[in-house]
Amino acid sequence: GAILHLVNQIGADDFLVIGADNFFKGLNLRNFIKFHEKEKAMASIALYDLQDKREVQDWGIAALHGSRIIKFQEKPKADEALSTLASTAVYCISKKFLQDELEDYISLKKSKGEKPDRLGDLWQHFADKEKICGFTFTGVWRDVGTVHNYLQLNEAALSLIPTNGKISQADSMKIHVGKNVSIDKTAKIITPCFIEDNCVIGKNAVVGPYTYLLHGTKIGDNSKVIRSIVFEKCVIEKNVSIDNAVVDGECMIQENARVEAFA
Repeated sequence: GAILHLVNQIGADDFLVIGADNFFKGLNLRNFIKFHEKEKAMASIALYDLQDKREVQDWGIAALHGSRIIKFQEKPKADEALSTLASTAVYCISKKFLQDELEDYISLKKSKGEKPDRLGDLWQHFADKEKICGFTFTGVWRDVGTVHNYLQLNEAALSLIPTNGKISQADSMKIHVGKNVSIDKTAKIITPCFIEDNCVIGKNAVVGPYTYLLHGTKIGDNSKVIRSIVFEKCVIEKNVSIDNAVVDGECMIQENARVEAFA
């Protein structure tokens, strides 16, 4: 439905579609587009090789014959999965598919009282009817649909950042420190870590590892923020412990509070 809405607004064309909740490294988009054009496919899906069959139950899984997807399973059990190739929300979709197939598919789903926006159902429906191809890659990929996935991705992303060398003890480590950041000399920054502009980190505070502080956030004296994401302009008061959590923007966490894993 969302893709059809866009087509109705700007017209059909050959589109590269990237779900905004995806993080990936290792997928070359130019090569993906060239693959789609060479195959003359109705649609092509970037497929991430999970390599671990225990993970398949969380994703749509594609079975390939050559480059063509011949079957699509939505979140199969591990012992029923036909492959470890997970469908990402990265697609090349042809103009012909958008013009000739998408609207009819949505009308069909609605006539049955079913939701038309489940992308797994879309590809499952067309896998044996049209040429849908799979482009496999390895590296790093997840979507951020859950707090657990979001924090996992945060760790993966922070492992990839270079240092900007603004903290002497971390010159060779993975850290970024923005502009106008104040870090007390008694504070401890454990890499990898990303600290945006205008953050303040108090006495004996511990930030990191795998912590991302958005701009204008203040960390109070003796507080610890570990493996977490803290959004903009938060105030974390004294003696607070935050572990494996996501804190939304402009929150205040009062002194002596504990925010525990995956809160």
